[in-house]
Amino acid sequence: GPGPVGVRAGKCGSHPDAAPKLCNYRGGQQAALGLQASSLTDESNVDAVAHIRTVADWARIVSRAAIWLYNGGFVAKVFCIGFHKTGTSSIGRALAHLGFRVTGPNFVQDPRIHSQLWSLARPLIDRYDAFQDNPWPILFREIDNHVPEAKFVLTWRDPLDWIESVEVFFGNRSTEMRKLIYGRGSPDGQLERYLARYRRHQAEVEAHFAENPSRLLRMNVLEGDAWPELCRFIGRPMPDVPFPHVRPRSMAAESD
Repeated sequence: GPGPVGVRAGKCGSHPDAAPKLCNYRGGQQAALGLQASSLTDESNVDAVAHIRTVADWARIVSRAAIWLYNGGFVAKVFCIGFHKTGTSSIGRALAHLGFRVTGPNFVQDPRIHSQLWSLARPLIDRYDAFQDNPWPILFREIDNHVPEAKFVLTWRDPLDWIESVEVFFGNRSTEMRKLIYGRGSPDGQLERYLARYRRHQAEVEAHFAENPSRLLRMNVLEGDAWPELCRFIGRPMPDVPFPHVRPRSMAAESD
């Protein structure tokens, strides 16, 4: 019979050609989601539920439950793999509004990223539904292999506008993450290097998904209302609120 919150039992079994990796992944995700949903009514969690006090907390719970029901108990993970300063924070806020648990940026000043990035990032994939900013853009190949039903959003903007924003925003501040991505931790005196890496990333992502374009959305969230395009891609009803365009300079403390 159906599992908690409308989990579809045996969906992969109804498709004999489905890849085992995909079926195993879907089954594990459905089990986890059903456990999370049922835990809200478990007597052992009454104290935890009692701490959910604000309207915003309840709104997030209701929104997430709607996602479970809308998708029959399965939530495809969404990875924003555009480089920083392309509207990644706006995408993160939008996905959070839709009920996704969002993380990023992560490991900005962690020196272990130079040798252990995937082993650091992989556990977060099981804990969150959506991912924005670094390190997720530079892990798109690993993610594609590890999460077979993931959806990818490649945010972009005009390259010259992008490098101008990067120069103003980051200045001479250095991070381990930018050392890993660009070879230099600060764009100060390295604008050509940064710009070349930005263009290469865009080209590599598009080439990677060329044979499976339905899993990639390329979008410029800095222009106009991004709700229709985003919601159509991830299969969510469009909310009746303005798209959350985050002002870049207000995000200095959160950026890498």
